[in-house]
Amino acid sequence: MYRIGFFVCPGHDALDLAGPLSAFNQVATAVGHKPYELRVVSHSGGSVIGNSGLPVETTPVGQHTFDTVIFVGGEVEPMLTAENLAAARQLIVNASRVASVCTGAFLLAEIGLLNDRRATTHWNHTALLQSRFPRIKVAGDNIFIEDGHIWTSAGIASGIDLALALIEKDMGVNV
Repeated sequence: MYRIGFFVCPGHDALDLAGPLSAFNQVATAVGHKPYELRVVSHSGGSVIGNSGLPVETTPVGQHTFDTVIFVGGEVEPMLTAENLAAARQLIVNASRVASVCTGAFLLAEIGLLNDRRATTHWNHTALLQSRFPRIKVAGDNIFIEDGHIWTSAGIASGIDLALALIEKDMGVNV
């Protein structure tokens, strides 16, 4: 079983979470069993309010290790707190894959994970990502980018495309 954690911060975008989460969840229907254990986590657990006002229940980061961690996008500045950065560093230690949806790339960039790598984010934020983090090779025309074990995607719909590519990598093209 693959363990996948979705890390959310206050101000996250509900669709950046729901799209990829639903894609992984749908795999059980295709294969007849649940190959993924899915968890939504935050630095301290509890209810986390997204940018639409929708609360999401989470568990604390410290209770889990994941094979894949997906950092959910949303409002950039609220995600870059010391607590969220510490949680992000903790989550990536044991993960064999790390991914971001949309502006979740800023969290990965802030902890240095994207230095000297190719990465993308929503087209409206590529210039900001590049200017704040000049060591990243920002590619604004990509739906998603795989650079080693680090995956980044552009906006909401491309987060689903990224999830489908991760599923294909895990389960094969037929699934």
